[in-house]
Amino acid sequence: MVVNGSFSEVNFRLQQDVNRLSAAVVRPNNRYIRSILREIDRHRAATNPDLAPSWEAGLYSKMELDMTDYEPILDLGIVDRSLGFVREYTDTSAITGKPFIPFMISENVSRKFHSTEPEFDRELMLSSRVSGLDQDNILRQFTGTYLLRTNFYEASISVFNLTIPNPVASSSHMFYNYFLVDSLQVEGRKTYVLRFHPKSLVTSPVLDGEMQIDAEDFGIRTVHAALSSASNVNWIRHINIDVENRRLPDGTWFWGEERLFIDFSISVSDDSRVLSFLGRRQLVWDEPEFGPVTNQVVLEAEDPVVMRLSQPGDSLYWAQARPYPLSQRETGVFDMVESVKEKPAFKFLYGTANMFITGYAEFPSIGFGYGPWARTISFNDTEGLRLQVGFRTTKEFNPKLRLRGSLAYGFEDQKFKWRAGIEYVINREKTRKISFNVKQDYDQMGRGAGIFNEQNIFSSIFARSHADKQSLVREGIIRYDHEFAQGVNTTLRMRHFRLWGNDAIPLQRQDLSFQESFSLNEIHATLRLSWDERINRGFFEKSYIFTRYPVLNFDVIGGFNLNGLAEDSFNYLRGELSVDWNVPAGALGFGKLHINGGGILGQVPYPLLKLHEGNQTYFLDRTAFACMDYYEFASDRWLTAFYEHNFNGLLLGKIPGLKKFDLREVATIRGAWGTISAHNLADAPFILPVVTNTLEVPYVEAGIGISNIFRLFRIDAYWRLTHRGTGSNRDFTINVGLDMEF
Repeated sequence: MVVNGSFSEVNFRLQQDVNRLSAAVVRPNNRYIRSILREIDRHRAATNPDLAPSWEAGLYSKMELDMTDYEPILDLGIVDRSLGFVREYTDTSAITGKPFIPFMISENVSRKFHSTEPEFDRELMLSSRVSGLDQDNILRQFTGTYLLRTNFYEASISVFNLTIPNPVASSSHMFYNYFLVDSLQVEGRKTYVLRFHPKSLVTSPVLDGEMQIDAEDFGIRTVHAALSSASNVNWIRHINIDVENRRLPDGTWFWGEERLFIDFSISVSDDSRVLSFLGRRQLVWDEPEFGPVTNQVVLEAEDPVVMRLSQPGDSLYWAQARPYPLSQRETGVFDMVESVKEKPAFKFLYGTANMFITGYAEFPSIGFGYGPWARTISFNDTEGLRLQVGFRTTKEFNPKLRLRGSLAYGFEDQKFKWRAGIEYVINREKTRKISFNVKQDYDQMGRGAGIFNEQNIFSSIFARSHADKQSLVREGIIRYDHEFAQGVNTTLRMRHFRLWGNDAIPLQRQDLSFQESFSLNEIHATLRLSWDERINRGFFEKSYIFTRYPVLNFDVIGGFNLNGLAEDSFNYLRGELSVDWNVPAGALGFGKLHINGGGILGQVPYPLLKLHEGNQTYFLDRTAFACMDYYEFASDRWLTAFYEHNFNGLLLGKIPGLKKFDLREVATIRGAWGTISAHNLADAPFILPVVTNTLEVPYVEAGIGISNIFRLFRIDAYWRLTHRGTGSNRDFTINVGLDMEF
């Protein structure tokens, strides 16, 4: 029985009508199949278009985003009355068996340019139209080949920051069993049909499917693959990839068509989803033109996606540009999602979700946003109950100019605190931005960069101690951001800063007298180097999404004394280097490595030393030491290293009863070493607080944890391995945090 709006399955049973043959044993990974895979590797220089010297080709892409498990939202009375008509566009996924409604659809026409000398891959957008939630048209840059690349000639397949061993690569035999199931004649050429299945006990993300390989050129003709159901992946529940390549008349191999399906879900099983989105993308390539790239716009560009020439195109243009006409449903979707955006119920739901993501309640009609809303009410030992109001303008106010400000009052210290800022985007496509910020407020020196370490209602509730070491600071910063090239980003800052001491962190001179405050003037230059990194360019912010390679950060800070402006400032030079790398580990999961080292030349007050990052909350902060307090250790020459390894369910994924929860084991090791030279210790401007120590004996802590709890949360236990029984006597702690890994 076929039920409208549901996924139906019909099973057929065949009866044997031939003589039973004796059993045949098929041995996976035999020498013959392995030899085919090695031949693919050996011929990839001739068959992989990414290794060809240079070419350009037209590209049509279509992307659709859908929502499933939407019934609880649509069943709300006010939502049903306003948005209930979207049920007319309900469809059922043949892969998940779930009904869905679309909320974004786009199509793009572009030309892709590839060159090895000079080396670049750039996509020139010619025309695009986006209908749906992408109000900023940010998704246009992701609809081609920029964000999701599924080149089966590479050693691995990358989907966002998820790395999957490529079953076509000979090095992947440790993950897959292979079976030669057929030999076909395709276009008059012998073609192997190989099946691949994950080996038993493999819980890391792997694929399951079939491929066709040309028996003469060993080019990849087709691949049909799906994410294995045994794979332990967080947000992504399903991935289906269908690739069809083609052999050109001159014997060259090139891309043909690709269809990609992804199911993003927050759930504990396929039958108990909290929220789920479906994404589907289709790419269709035109005939390539081989030869040097001569397009000047492309040669002068630095971004991998060039948007400035993109035009919307009329209906006649799109009818001619599409390789296939839109279906009746897709045509209706374009109109439907546009009408949804104008409904009050949708605007309310979208605004609420955006408020939790950005921290601001935005009102686009007036170009204004209130926030950060989490800082409206907080409390700590220094200020007591603290109330704050703040705002920032949105792109509707001005797409290049953003203003922000806040005013706070503490009922314990009875002081007003304030912040104000202005930023102007000179160039969005190739980052050029200047900003000016001033504030007089409390700061916690030596804290990590985790979002919950900043004073807000959440850190107030879950803090171990309530900010008794925070300092009142007043500062003004002029900042300029400049992107020289893709992956080469610089920042130049000039800062004037004044810090006041308090009872917990007094500014006590060597003669035992006390100084109320000190100031500094500094120039800070930063150079960030990355390779093949995916980024997202918003109106005001540029987000770094992921890269498979290490990212380097160089920082140089120079402090100087300006007579007449701040005579209590200091001359010094500080330099440091950081390395961040998402380390692939195959079947053993993946790791995150952070190394930082540096030194300070000259005399500085102790708040300007390297205050090794502590964490005095119960929230997980990957940028800080879990068992270390603020101001507990300081250095003017230092080296720190953080390494975290996610085993991706290597053990928990095999335990009956626990396997279905997709829990993951996490191990962490963190260490720091440092010294303080004599001129910053015995001869320093101020005496180190009694709570502050040096690190000639390295500090080491280790942790184990469980992540992917209900797809969202993570719990870690940390122990001090050195310096036990010192400082806060916190040799053990528990941290809880969000786990947003795939």
